[in-house]
Amino acid sequence: MTAIIMDRRPMMDEPLEKEDFAMNEMATWKDDASRTFYFLKGYASAKELDNMQKALLIARNMHEGQYRKGGAEYLVHPLRVCAYLAALKFEDDVLLSAALLHDVVEDVEAVRNDPQMLVNTYGISQEIVDLVCRLTKTKCTPIDVYYKGISEDWRALMIKLSDRCNNVSTLDCFTYEKMHAYIEETKDYVLPLSRYAKLHYPKYNNEVTIMKYHITALCSTVEKLLPMISKNVTDDKK
Repeated sequence: MTAIIMDRRPMMDEPLEKEDFAMNEMATWKDDASRTFYFLKGYASAKELDNMQKALLIARNMHEGQYRKGGAEYLVHPLRVCAYLAALKFEDDVLLSAALLHDVVEDVEAVRNDPQMLVNTYGISQEIVDLVCRLTKTKCTPIDVYYKGISEDWRALMIKLSDRCNNVSTLDCFTYEKMHAYIEETKDYVLPLSRYAKLHYPKYNNEVTIMKYHITALCSTVEKLLPMISKNVTDDKK
């Protein structure tokens, strides 16, 4: 597939057609998802993480046909959240499995209606389902209550930090308003989580520090760009 796409690319002095760009982007996302999926599959097998092996297949099945606003397959997101934690040397089966499934209750109607199906139908442990539910933000849950619940479980906290690392890396597909709100939520709730983690879960101080500075650096960059983005939005409305 990659070789075919490279052969289709126009010469440097030719304009890149919108269709060509979209096709190249789609191929890149699919290739990324495939590479990350098989890396994690090998990781789970080597570490004998039984729930993680199940979670990989469940995530691929349940997120099939779902896409992020930027056009990427949604599966890329939970795969990257999990892969980041694996890169930080986490080998906890519950943690990595929940990272893969952290959005299924929110985004998959069947699971949202019956989270226990993950246990009864797919054989995922109850501990993982409880962790995924803890990570699921609902409209009826006040945001401060939501983040307090996350702070009370070290695994939920690590997944939320990894999740935010990935999400702040893909803010370019957000509207200006949502981008601004997301940065404010990150500063008000997620970064304080990292400080809480360093105090209450010192065992993971190094991992938390890495994720904290990843988030901080990206948020700082986006904040510097927000005035320019705001001006462009204003100019477009004129």
